[in-house]
Amino acid sequence: MKKKTRMFIIHAAVLIALIATALFFMRDASDIFLGRAYDPAAGTRSKLGMLARWMPADRDFYIAVDVPRALSNGPLSDRVSAIVAGKEGVAAELISALLENHDALGMLAVAGRLGELGAESDVVILAQGNFDEKTIVPAIRTAMSAGRAGLTAQNLGWATVYSESDSRDPLAFMLLDKRHLAAGRRKSLISFYETKPEDKGVDKSFEIDDVLSGYVAIGERMKSSAPKEIYLPDAAYIRSADGIQISATIPCKDPAGAQGVLMFLDGLRSLVMIQQKPEGETGLAAVVKGLGISVEGNDVVLKGELLPLISLWTERPHNPPAQKAP
Repeated sequence: MKKKTRMFIIHAAVLIALIATALFFMRDASDIFLGRAYDPAAGTRSKLGMLARWMPADRDFYIAVDVPRALSNGPLSDRVSAIVAGKEGVAAELISALLENHDALGMLAVAGRLGELGAESDVVILAQGNFDEKTIVPAIRTAMSAGRAGLTAQNLGWATVYSESDSRDPLAFMLLDKRHLAAGRRKSLISFYETKPEDKGVDKSFEIDDVLSGYVAIGERMKSSAPKEIYLPDAAYIRSADGIQISATIPCKDPAGAQGVLMFLDGLRSLVMIQQKPEGETGLAAVVKGLGISVEGNDVVLKGELLPLISLWTERPHNPPAQKAP
């Protein structure tokens, strides 16, 4: 992962955590929690259906997580907590506050465009909860000011984009409605939400009841890395019913095409295993080795555990060998 992309993910996580923290400290305010029809603990299918309207229409991927259900799983919550364990500073404190009060949010999603080779991706993080502009924006402004970060506003006509005032590539957020908030780079938010998305009613493709669900387009950029004789389909669908096991289904045109995809993925797995030495059975190599890859009818199905993927974020880089004294 490129350094700039990694920094964006860290900053975005901090912003989402900051929002959740503001909700935590204002949890008794009647103008936030009373009189709202939204329930963070409602059914996943209904929450995802509401979120669907705000997914970027020209997305290449999305991953959506039911936050209360995901973090009610003890091992998963503990493993996510380990990401900030032992770390100091505002980021660790804010993320810890989110984990301690995860019922402030109903869903989190990441969506966007992957971009062409060598180009930046456009990514947006969507949060679903009880949001109110008159209370949440001042709270975020105060918190950012405490961290010596200013906040500016840009009116799009139907909504306002709030962004860092002292950054060349500012992180920003906007309230889409009383229940949904979007965060990302300012230019990405404006690209996705310059005009208000239409409410097209219930999207059948989002009627899913899994803790985690998503979609990844297999575009020309990825297809170009495969041998010409290997057929790669157009998408993979990601699901986790319990927050423990995760699967990715790749629909193919026929069983023969599925066998070709399976052989290609097996080859990629072997390559990763070789490149990860001398770590061997740890890190990415362990995750890849633990994946089950099979053909079911016309589909290629990958199955594995979610916790090892989360663990990749908690691993410390190997310390360089100590230099000998002169």
